Amino acid sequence: MNRLIFLGSGGGRHMIRTQERKTAGIYVELDNMKFVFDPGPCALLTALQLKLQPEKWNGAFVTHMHIDHCSDANAILDSISSNAAQPLIIAEKHCIEPKDKKEKVNDYYPCISAYHQNLSKVYPMEAGKKVKVNNIEITAVRADHYDPTIGFIIKSKSLKIGFTSDSVYYNGMEKFYSGCDLLVVNTAIPMAMDSPSKPFPKYHMGIKDLITMLKNMEQKPKLTVIDRLTGFMVRANIWKQVKIVQDATKCRIISSEDHMEIDLDDLNKNPRIIGKLAEKEEKIRLE
Repeated sequence: MNRLIFLGSGGGRHMIRTQERKTAGIYVELDNMKFVFDPGPCALLTALQLKLQPEKWNGAFVTHMHIDHCSDANAILDSISSNAAQPLIIAEKHCIEPKDKKEKVNDYYPCISAYHQNLSKVYPMEAGKKVKVNNIEITAVRADHYDPTIGFIIKSKSLKIGFTSDSVYYNGMEKFYSGCDLLVVNTAIPMAMDSPSKPFPKYHMGIKDLITMLKNMEQKPKLTVIDRLTGFMVRANIWKQVKIVQDATKCRIISSEDHMEIDLDDLNKNPRIIGKLAEKEEKIRLE
């Protein structure tokens, strides 16, 4: 079975602090490979709670060094290596390499320790770079954020999946993600906050720009998931935000939920919640 599980659906400082939505990243099983994307706080614990056996995973993808995207990466790599396997780390190059003093960007640091790099097969990535791992092709895509960041496209024989990571929309962004079967878009800014009368710092994608990207996309995704939800998005009524995008683009849009599983072999199938959250929902339904 090819599947994707949202270990968490939250992003940003508020969610890190409160865990109102978990900041644990995304787990993917594809063509017998098992990866986690951007494992933030609670990634390892959530994987254990969901009985996903992280010690049997192949590795981790990291798009940038902000802690809601990388804080559990070393713990995941440690878990894999404890099972006598060499983990893979596929990460934006600044997550791995020391800072070049000539670069005029905000302060950053290698978030993968030297010890864990030595345990792993390391793929430092930058926009445009491609690598192939077994039967999966991985492409790094430009992201426009306030620290060095990339998105990812992963392609198997039958699927193309896009992860934008944290990025504002930029002209031409849609061409990279055109033709994705599944597109996961980190969307932090609700429509009400994305207007000239209420300016918001443009470090992340907003609902307004997501609409622009999808409208400009030549080949629309079969399914688009709004992810890495901020407190702003949740309080603006995430389901209302989904409807705004769906009505404007005529695309199939859903919002991520903690422990939500998507069947990658049948994207028309409705996602389901797994683990104890599912048990809780079933209890409420029966009552």
